[in-house]
Amino acid sequence: MREVRPGEQSEIELRQKVEAITAQLENYLQKVQFKGYDPHDGLLSPLLFRLSLKKKFLAIFWLQLIKNLPFNLRPLLGISPQVNPKALALFLRGFLIKYKLTLATKDLETAEALGQWLLASSSSINDNCGWGYPFPWANRSFFAPARLPNIVVTSFAGQALLDLYETTGKEFWLEKAYLACQLLLKKLHRTFDKNSFCFSYTPIDQTCIHNANLLGAALLARMSQFKKESDLKEKARQALLYSLKRQQPDGFWYYGEAANQRWVDSFHQGYCLEALAEIASHLGWEEIQNYYERGINFYRYAFILPDGRIKFGDKKIYPLDAHAAAEAIICFSRLPGLKEEKGIRNKIVESFLRHFWLQEGYFAYQRRALYSIKIPYLRWVQAWAFLALQTFLAALNEPQNSKRETK
Repeated sequence: MREVRPGEQSEIELRQKVEAITAQLENYLQKVQFKGYDPHDGLLSPLLFRLSLKKKFLAIFWLQLIKNLPFNLRPLLGISPQVNPKALALFLRGFLIKYKLTLATKDLETAEALGQWLLASSSSINDNCGWGYPFPWANRSFFAPARLPNIVVTSFAGQALLDLYETTGKEFWLEKAYLACQLLLKKLHRTFDKNSFCFSYTPIDQTCIHNANLLGAALLARMSQFKKESDLKEKARQALLYSLKRQQPDGFWYYGEAANQRWVDSFHQGYCLEALAEIASHLGWEEIQNYYERGINFYRYAFILPDGRIKFGDKKIYPLDAHAAAEAIICFSRLPGLKEEKGIRNKIVESFLRHFWLQEGYFAYQRRALYSIKIPYLRWVQAWAFLALQTFLAALNEPQNSKRETK
């Protein structure tokens, strides 16, 4: 018999634990029919929406109040569970990863059903496919109505549809993903800087948000491999350059360029790194390599604690956030320069399960210094948890000597 190497048995046990938990999570998702609450859905309350007066600062006040409560007032406020397009996209990608491991027909069927559901939830503008959140929301820059397409949700949806195309070979999914690219190219504003530009977040604002800009560029870069249109590759490169030029010397990006957007958090840094790796895989690493290496070094040392917990921001540990932990699992499972660090990855997974998994069959939202929020948010937590754990299981299945070149 082959000798079991040190640490291997614990990894086998961790795999079995993750498989059991994801099976329970699937049961929960089927029970709730992929519908749920969201940390930012407070303005679905008729009362809170009226009290917001459609003013962004009043809207933010009510959103933050509802989001930070340890108990769920939504049923009392007239808020019902929703289907969230971004959650559908994340679940879709997770089921396709699972299908590649299991080859179970039911997993592929679930993914395709989620794809159809995703298309049905689109907010199309002149035949271009776009996706937004099913609730009105506000940030420090603008107020957005429900279903307004935005670059983040549209990019995640487009990537999920491309995954379906690559898995099934059906041109239908490719064409729908292409329409998502067209929304980015035709409906979003651009902030120009010489030979580069930044995509706006939505068709109604002019904000420059780096993770959003890079996620859009990543979708265009990937699409350029299927649609040989020079504009796709060129616009991806121009958007990429805008954000590369604004990476800070330590390797991080501020959330955005406005004075009121100068903060740093772990999961948005993770998005940026994922997007850079995606773009580089299609456009080449030459322009990206140094920025990427600085980025992963900052991510590794600024956010990862020795026990596997993930700091929310670069200067504070709390709140421990399930979304941030799930993004770290994804980064350490698939990104070059991080995925080789299997010991750290396994610690992050163990910590994630220890701090967030609940016996009710779903994941908690946040652990704070003095209390926890255990509301089963669908997009922010369950969808990211499902995708992260499927990505982790896929990484365990990779050959031990497989490494992705970054040069």
